[in-house]
Amino acid sequence: MEWFEAKRLPLALDLAPVLRSMQRANIPCWISEDAGEQVIWLASEAHRAILAQTLQAQSDGILQVPLTTGTTATEPSRSAFNWRGCWVTLLALILSALGGLLVYLDVNLQWVHWLTFTNVLVRGNSLYFTDLQFVLEQQEYWRLLTPIFLHFGLFHILFNGLWLWEMGRRIEVRRGAGSLMVITLLTGIASNLLQYAMSGPSFFGGMSGVLYGYLGYIWMWQKYHPSEGFGLHSGVIGFMLLWLVVCFTGLVDGFIDGQVANGAHLGGLLCGICLGLFGVITRKLEVQRVKKIK
Repeated sequence: MEWFEAKRLPLALDLAPVLRSMQRANIPCWISEDAGEQVIWLASEAHRAILAQTLQAQSDGILQVPLTTGTTATEPSRSAFNWRGCWVTLLALILSALGGLLVYLDVNLQWVHWLTFTNVLVRGNSLYFTDLQFVLEQQEYWRLLTPIFLHFGLFHILFNGLWLWEMGRRIEVRRGAGSLMVITLLTGIASNLLQYAMSGPSFFGGMSGVLYGYLGYIWMWQKYHPSEGFGLHSGVIGFMLLWLVVCFTGLVDGFIDGQVANGAHLGGLLCGICLGLFGVITRKLEVQRVKKIK
């Protein structure tokens, strides 16, 4: 994607509403600071007119709804929500719900064992697991990811679903479906691997490791490149980090049936932080390259 400088404006002008309107319309747009001015960057000349309409609407005090491609600044949005703009988030929610339903119905693990990190067999009242080496030898590579869709109980799926919708949707709207899929894939594998390393062969699952990956990714962008932040309140980030620490103390285990997958939380968070830092550094290098070309 080739970015170009579309507009320079004073630092005193609040461009947050403009940025939100462009992003909600799925128009790639970001803002940087240079020589005492705010610089608006676009990825397509076709969006320059929409940017001009959005800026004019803000100047006239009528920027109240997100703009969509092909609408004027004063035209109301036909739909309050763009379902196509967050289909990856919705798909993850559906797969998580189906995984939770499967765990609930398949008490003998006749089907669930195909989705666990390592294969599991039921013998009487005991569970027997293979190890990671066996998984790799059998080339069952899907197991590295699929445990994220397994959920244990209604509270588990509701809690994870809430945060999946809250954070996954923000990333998808601002970075696109492809980016969210890559982040989900990498943080899912990282969280499962660290959970396995910490607990050994066991029956674990859930989207929470991926959610901490989303958190780490958003956290780094909002900390080091706030002009391209995701609008996630700092209190939410603080709460999630505090919850991570509390879970590591073991206090939460006494209130649930089983144990919290602390390794998954930590693995996802570390992977998300790395991905966020990589994105921030890449973007800043891209800005420097564009400035040199100019």
